[in-house]
Amino acid sequence: MNILLIGNSHCATSMEMGKEIDNFNGLVARFNAFQIEGYEKHVGTRTDVWITCGVFQKNMNRDYKEVLVMSILLNHQEDKNLKILQEKHPHAERVRYETVFNAKQMVGYNMPSTGAVATTHFLSKGFKVFLYGFNFMFDNMPHHYSDNVKKGDYHCPELEWIYFNKLLMNGTIEYLGWDRRKQSTPILRIPEKCGGKTISEYRESTQLGWYNWIARECVNNSVLDVGCGMGTGLKMFSQVPGCDATGVDEDPALKDIIDNYICGFENIQKTYNIVTCIDVIEHVVDDVSFFRRLLNMTSKKLFITTPNFSRSRARNTAHCREFTISQFMNIFSPHELWVASPDGWFHLQKLIGDDYNHFPLDKVWNDNSVDDLEWAHMCGVWYK
Repeated sequence: MNILLIGNSHCATSMEMGKEIDNFNGLVARFNAFQIEGYEKHVGTRTDVWITCGVFQKNMNRDYKEVLVMSILLNHQEDKNLKILQEKHPHAERVRYETVFNAKQMVGYNMPSTGAVATTHFLSKGFKVFLYGFNFMFDNMPHHYSDNVKKGDYHCPELEWIYFNKLLMNGTIEYLGWDRRKQSTPILRIPEKCGGKTISEYRESTQLGWYNWIARECVNNSVLDVGCGMGTGLKMFSQVPGCDATGVDEDPALKDIIDNYICGFENIQKTYNIVTCIDVIEHVVDDVSFFRRLLNMTSKKLFITTPNFSRSRARNTAHCREFTISQFMNIFSPHELWVASPDGWFHLQKLIGDDYNHFPLDKVWNDNSVDDLEWAHMCGVWYK
């Protein structure tokens, strides 16, 4: 039996999945103060199961096949809520506390979300669990897509992210609308367009230290800078002896700003000795397809930099997703991983090489860091 759990986070409105949700082959479940009206094209209209940790009056009068009540704390108020819900829905039942306890153990936190407990519950019942509208990064946005309620401090999104990614990696859960052939992980959001308001918006290079470091590889080599933005990094490459550097981006207006510019990723018709992709992959929805294309474009080395989600928390709304260090290594398997400050100028060191082959999702990568926190930025290197 299949069940689709629909979360209330902002990523639920990143795609128009209403028809797929309403035609889902299995049960459709929603949480707490879920909102359908006005969002039908995104989240559909069908609700078979209501999973709630409280009495939300606006959803009390709907009809459900099943009502599940989550009791995280087992206090008097939760007993009172259950009785109120059962007055309207006599078949409402409380999720067993053993399931809640198991969720706490597996997430590693005493206040797991309703979504985490529900996932644990249905997996224990033998269901195949599908997810939509689950999100663990939006700490600068309202908690729900339909209101301005801010995310509280009672959950731990980092630990829940690890829990759900472990389930995803072992094939226990799936995300509706996610194509693993094209995308590394379900996207956080549809990203804001670079150059949307001004030509330089989200395009000014602040990673010149990385460009400077990569430039040592560019002597007497052809170089393609993918997502070259305003061309600041290309100017650094142009100072390297024998370096023939070309930039590619998606905006025709950049032709008037950048020398040796190609408009459109699809217009690259040859390989280059060195390919650089500096803080671009986190903007790309189909990032796996994009990565494979990058590899096919280089004859020697590929360099990809990206922020570490553990530090940046995907606050930049032009990013559709970000990666932790372990996640980046597991997905893209670079031959080397270097870390540094976000601009690439400071504290540059090689963190991982070919001799390392295990990347636990919950590992904290703060070895020899300057502030005992994880390294802020990373650069993967692939050889041909």
